Amino acid sequence: MKDFKADEMNEVKIAEDSLYRKLQLKKNLFVDILENNNKKELLLLDNEISPAKLGIRSEFTESLLDKLIKNINNESKDIKRLTIGIVNDVDCTIKDNLVSRIKYLNNVILLNDCNDKKFLKDNYLSRFDHIISVNFLHQIEDVESFFKTSKLMLKRNGKIHVIDFGKMDPISILTAIFFQEKILM
Repeated sequence: MKDFKADEMNEVKIAEDSLYRKLQLKKNLFVDILENNNKKELLLLDNEISPAKLGIRSEFTESLLDKLIKNINNESKDIKRLTIGIVNDVDCTIKDNLVSRIKYLNNVILLNDCNDKKFLKDNYLSRFDHIISVNFLHQIEDVESFFKTSKLMLKRNGKIHVIDFGKMDPISILTAIFFQEKILM
């Protein structure tokens, strides 16, 4: 070899790449999905790379939820009972996390189909003390309309709380791409 120079990286052992390792372990899953788009739901069930595992149940999201719960509890001392709306909590992960930990809780209502024009129902006008959206804002087609609608559903001094992918690792991005109908035809 000509012109080779050792540098500080010469002695550093390269750690096994976690992205490569995860992809190798899930190679068959991705091949199945590419071969048959109807199998994309398998991503939702996977224990390592499902959106729930990478997003809603991630340590980062859990720490943000802990802070959110603490803030809601600190601010809600003067309110007798809270009504909270949770946006698109399909498997009730967020609801289950909040119900036991928020003091002064009266009612939790699951708000689904935020992209539907009928998302705002008459009985939801000025109904909520808090509306919480976790890892869903990026899926909403008309974000401005979502916030306007949500504002109508809040009581006076109500708050909208949004937690959405602070840091997306490559596996999360790949999983999101494979799951979106627009990408897989």
